[in-house]
Amino acid sequence: MAQQIRGAQGEWPDFRIQVYTYSPAERLAIINHLIKAALRSTPRNEDEVHQRKGVYEEDIQLCLDTLCEGTATLKTLFQPHLLSGALLSFLSKKNTLSKAELVTCCKRLGLNTDGTAEELRSAIAEEQKTWAETGRRLNGVDGREVGQLGKVVVLKKEVERLFALPIPGFVDLPQTVEVLVTDRPVEKKLSCASDDVLFGAWSNANNGSGNGGGGGIIDWETGLKARNKCMRAVVDNVRKRIADAGLTDKVLLNEAKKLEKGMSKLCVNDRLGKLFLMLQFDVVLRLDGLWQDRLDGCPNAPVLRYVGAEKKNGAWYQVFDIVSGTLEPRVEDRAFYDWILVPDTDPSKQDVVPSEIYFDDLSLCSLVFPLNRYTKSRWDEQHRIVKEDVTIANISDIRMSPNSSTDGWVNIGRPHSQAVLQTFFTGKQLQKGTTYRISPRFVDFNFNRVLLNLVTMDFQPSRDVAFIELVTDPIGFAQSPSYCGQQEREEERRVMNKLRLLERCRVPHAKELILERSQQKAAERMMFKRLSVIWGPPGTGKTYTLALSTLRMIEVLGNRAPLICPSILVTAMTHAAIEAI
Repeated sequence: MAQQIRGAQGEWPDFRIQVYTYSPAERLAIINHLIKAALRSTPRNEDEVHQRKGVYEEDIQLCLDTLCEGTATLKTLFQPHLLSGALLSFLSKKNTLSKAELVTCCKRLGLNTDGTAEELRSAIAEEQKTWAETGRRLNGVDGREVGQLGKVVVLKKEVERLFALPIPGFVDLPQTVEVLVTDRPVEKKLSCASDDVLFGAWSNANNGSGNGGGGGIIDWETGLKARNKCMRAVVDNVRKRIADAGLTDKVLLNEAKKLEKGMSKLCVNDRLGKLFLMLQFDVVLRLDGLWQDRLDGCPNAPVLRYVGAEKKNGAWYQVFDIVSGTLEPRVEDRAFYDWILVPDTDPSKQDVVPSEIYFDDLSLCSLVFPLNRYTKSRWDEQHRIVKEDVTIANISDIRMSPNSSTDGWVNIGRPHSQAVLQTFFTGKQLQKGTTYRISPRFVDFNFNRVLLNLVTMDFQPSRDVAFIELVTDPIGFAQSPSYCGQQEREEERRVMNKLRLLERCRVPHAKELILERSQQKAAERMMFKRLSVIWGPPGTGKTYTLALSTLRMIEVLGNRAPLICPSILVTAMTHAAIEAI
C-alpha cells in the first residue's frame, strides 16, 4: 500500500486518495492492524536495524495517515501546543541544564548546535515561541470537512443509505453485487466468494492443507482480487445510477480530503516514542467513534424534553423528561460535564447538518467545567454554530417524575423517567417543551499531561528518571532493590512477631493484620523490589494485601523516610480497583 501511495504522490503531488471496504468490521480491522504494526515495529535482526527499520516505520506512518481519521487533526491542532509546552518545561530548568542537554535538544529540533550554552538556550526559546504561535493560529481551524465522507468508505453502510435494497436482513457483498451489478453480459458476470469461503481458503493454505473453503476449491489471493473488483463494480454502478437520475456522479468520494502528514513521532527514545504514539492512537480511535456517530446524526442518542429549572442547595439544575433512549446516573461524585446537548432536528430535513459535527472535542477535553475567565477563551474559539446550539451538560440525577415541578408544571399520565442536568452554555436559552438529543463528548484530563511528560523526559535522556528505566529495561528495573534493606527486613520480622504475640493474647483485630503465606510472600516482594505485579483470582485478598503491605512498608521505613523520601506508586487496570485500595 505504501509503495502504491508513493507512486501516486510522485505522479500527482496534490492527489486525493479514497479507500473502500465493505463492512465496518473490515475498516476497524485494517486500522487496528496498522496501529499494532506501528507499536510493534521492531527489527527482526541486526541487519534490519540499519537497512529496514526506518523505511518500515515510514511505510506504517504513511498508511496510518491515509486510513486513520484524526491524525491530521492531532498534527495541526494539538502537537504544536504540546511541543511548545515541552520546550517551556525544558527551559524552566535554567540553572540545572548542561550544555550537552541543550545540544541534544537543538539536534532534536533541527537547530544549529554551535555556540555557547546561553546562545543555545536562546535559540530553543525562539523555537518555543514559534510553536506556541503556530498552536494559537491553528487552534481555531477545524480539520474535518462537514458533509464529507471519511478516509475509508464503508460501502455497505453508504449503499444502504442511498438505496432501499429489496433484501431483508443481513446483506453481504455477493448479494449486493447480485442486486446492483446487473448490466454485465453472462460471460463477464462477476463472481465474488463469501467471507467464510475466503477465510477458509486462507486458513487451509496457512495450515498446509491446500487451498479450499466451504464453497469449493479456490485460491485465497485470487478470491480477494475478485472481491476487490466486485467492490469497484458496486462503486461504479452506484455512481451511474445516481448520474442517470440527473444527480451528481461525485458520490462515494471525499473531494476535499487531501493526503496530509499526520502524527509526528516527537520522542527519539524508541519505547517512549511508542508510548507517545499509543496514547495518540487511543485518542484517535475514541474520537473516530464520536465523529462517525455525529456524521450519522447521532441516531441512538437519547431524546429529552425540557421541563424547567429547579434550585437545590443554592445551585440551579435543568430538568428534562426522557422521551426515548436510556441514560445512566453518574457514578462519580465529581461533575465532569461529559455530555453535549443540542436541539433535536427534524430527521425529514436532509439538508440539516447536525450541530455536533462542528464541536471540537480536543480543545476542551482537559478543561474543568464550568469554565472560568482563564479558560473561557477556549470556548470562544469554537465554531459559531457550537456557541449558538450546543450546551455542555453533566448528568446529576436520573429520577421518576414528581407530581409537579417548582413552577407549577403538572405531569399528565403515569410517572416517567426524568434527567436532572447541570449545564454550561452561552448561546440560546433552553425552551420549555423543546426536545433535545444528548450525546457524549471526549473528556480526558490526563492526556495532555502524560504526553507532555513523555516529551519532557525524552528531551533529557541523561537524567536519572525511574520511568525511563522502567520502559527501557522492565525486567532489570523489577529485579533492582528498593529502599528497603537488611534493617527494614529485621524491622518487618519484629512487627510480625509483635502481631503474632498480640494474636495469642486475643487482642481484637490482631489476627486480621497477619497475612497468609502467599500474601506474606507478595508483601515481601513489594517491600524489597522496585516493581511488583500482584495477580490472583477474585476473592484471594489482592486489595487487602496491597493496602496492608503499603502500610507495613511505611511502618518499617518510619525512621528513615524523612531522609530518603521514598515514593510508593500503586496502580491498577480500573478506577474501581484504585478506589477499593
